[in-house]
Amino acid sequence: MLTVDKKVPWGRPAEDVIARRRQRKAITMHRQRLKDTAPGVDRQVPDSSSMNHLKHRAKKRQMADDRLQVIANENRKLMEKMAAIMRKKGPGAAGSKSRSPNKPKEKGEAIYNATPLHEVTRRKEQKRIQAENRSILARIRNGKNTKSFYDHKDMGRHEKERIKYIKNISKSYQREMRVKKGG
Repeated sequence: MLTVDKKVPWGRPAEDVIARRRQRKAITMHRQRLKDTAPGVDRQVPDSSSMNHLKHRAKKRQMADDRLQVIANENRKLMEKMAAIMRKKGPGAAGSKSRSPNKPKEKGEAIYNATPLHEVTRRKEQKRIQAENRSILARIRNGKNTKSFYDHKDMGRHEKERIKYIKNISKSYQREMRVKKGG
């Protein structure tokens, strides 16, 4: 039930004939506006979909083909070099014993070390780590200097001290203490 509107001198608007007519008109206009509203989202096919140069992306495809061609050329050169090394006869060739480091290199012979440069450094580092691990293991086995850094009794004492400090600086604790002294 509608309440009486004190602002309107003739009483409730629903009981008034003119007010009911206005209300019906407002409802029909509202429904008509709802029918006439256009959607907020454009669901049509974009204009760019008919542009073939955007569909095929020729430049991107060309760049990918160029990159594949460069890779194929590099692979071909590498295979030719490997085949030349395999065909070579004599010292330093594949399958033969390695030559002495003091012997001068012959014309056309590959210039490279038998071991990679970082391998020596890696081996030294590995030996250092193994020695360090052995010393740690020996200390653990001997039982010297193996006292734990954490002592649970000491940690408990520190925690009690910390709580005491927190209580001392908290206002509620100070208030409680004043109440106990006063009461």
